[in-house]
Amino acid sequence: MDEAGVREKVGAYRTVLAGSQEKARQYPSEKTMPLADEMMGHLLWLLDEIDGLLDSGDLAAAIRRLDFVQGVLWAAGGFSLKGMRAYGAT
Repeated sequence: MDEAGVREKVGAYRTVLAGSQEKARQYPSEKTMPLADEMMGHLLWLLDEIDGLLDSGDLAAAIRRLDFVQGVLWAAGGFSLKGMRAYGAT
């Protein structure tokens, strides 16, 4: 995947998370399993981090974080696997 593809997916996931009432935050909580809303706040933070990594030219690190975002969205019920494919998940 190239930088443009990552940026496209980041924009799409921002749209998905736009309905979240959470604000972007680095650490969702001290819990082993944070609440879904807390996870969404962390994902918003990660999307900003991905932008920064892309701006600095670190595509590999950006893709690793994008993979994490996609995994959490799937695990938290934000997407089905079929829905992830529709978004062109990596």
